[in-house]
Amino acid sequence: MADPARANRLRSPPPAYEVGLIRIARSLVAAALIAPALAALPVHALAQTQSFYVPPKIVKQGKATSPIAGSGRVEVKVFVHKSGTVGSVTVVRSTNHADDAAAVEIAKTASYKPGTRDGQPGDDFYTFWLTFNGQTVAVDASGEDSLNRGAANGAMEAINALLGAGKYDEAKTQLQAYLTTHPGDNTAQTLLAASDYYLNDFDDAADAFEQVTTLQPTFVAVAYRSYEAAASDAIKAKKYDQAIAYSTHAIALQPTNPVPYFFRGTAQTYQQSYAPAIADLEKAKSLESGGTTPPETVNTIDIALVQAYFAADQADKGVALAQQVRARDPANAQLIAILSNHYVATGNAAAKAGKAADAVSDYEQAAQLVPGQAAQLYIGAANILGNAAKTPDDFKKALAEVRKALALVPDDAGANYVAGVLAANSGDQPGALAYLQKAKANVGSDAALAAKVDAALKKLGPKQ
Repeated sequence: MADPARANRLRSPPPAYEVGLIRIARSLVAAALIAPALAALPVHALAQTQSFYVPPKIVKQGKATSPIAGSGRVEVKVFVHKSGTVGSVTVVRSTNHADDAAAVEIAKTASYKPGTRDGQPGDDFYTFWLTFNGQTVAVDASGEDSLNRGAANGAMEAINALLGAGKYDEAKTQLQAYLTTHPGDNTAQTLLAASDYYLNDFDDAADAFEQVTTLQPTFVAVAYRSYEAAASDAIKAKKYDQAIAYSTHAIALQPTNPVPYFFRGTAQTYQQSYAPAIADLEKAKSLESGGTTPPETVNTIDIALVQAYFAADQADKGVALAQQVRARDPANAQLIAILSNHYVATGNAAAKAGKAADAVSDYEQAAQLVPGQAAQLYIGAANILGNAAKTPDDFKKALAEVRKALALVPDDAGANYVAGVLAANSGDQPGALAYLQKAKANVGSDAALAAKVDAALKKLGPKQ
């Protein structure tokens, strides 16, 4: 039997086992942000049968029988039937209400070209200004909705027909040419943005919609989905400022949709702007209610919020929400990765602070979450306890951790080496020799580990 004093010399220099010799997988050591499951969000494409719209147009100004009562401007809203006949007429705004009656009469007696969708006439509203100056009155072209001004010309009708036929490339080419000679034409700019959307050029579509001065309600859905898809693409490309800008536009169009808040919050999390990120992600979560949000979207939003809570050192909130998600989806791989990262990070922090028991508890929780990494995590826990060990009983506790690893990987040379060193320091020389011999038998081509095993065996007694 070898001299016990020789075995004790394994503690010189302390600690005898090699801290960090068996390293935990890098993917678990770093508390890195896990990429969001963007594919789980309903970033839908609109069907390419979307109607392309040209609004009504005034063709001939009407007349009034009521007296004109001085100067002023009156905005009127007219319902134009697909036949071109006039329905309801209302005053929207007025700078001189004494002219309102005359404005309504003029609007009712005017002639109109009806609006079209894919070239087919339809019923729709048309809004324009009438300017009264003394006893004269005229349609104010400068105040007319810019979509209305640009829509009636033949070029737009032809382009609209191309879009209705799904010829988006050709329409885009003509729109770009048209805009070089008609810069600022709102209809052309709107249709260019829509062309980009249906060509799946979401960044270009979003940028084009940003230049639209008046967004016709018919195109709100296309504009929203352009911004939404562009925000998603920007996050994937790590262009977080762009993602935030696109998401903000999307929120303005659909303020009760949780998805753009998720995108903006995710981008802000990556920028380490945790307070606004959490505010946006909490807003997204608050909009999940009602059962209309798909379960995978709910999970994705909640997991992003868990990650933001952890990043912002709000671990209690993160763990509580993570438990809710796990109750719904216990096998969610993204959540498991985030939780294991969290527990390893908190374990490392606890170990540095001298709180070995807390550190080991965190490592064990990570091991339960990630069975494939469990052996390495148990070895890491053993290293932490071994670093803090002062008595043979302390080393036995550390040895208990590495035995959990050996139950999973009984022939692992590194685990057996750590077990041998800990067993020797706990006073179990026979056990130490057995572990070290098994380590030597399985060390393979790892020359550095082989040298450490041989050195440990030499300290325990005659060469084995």
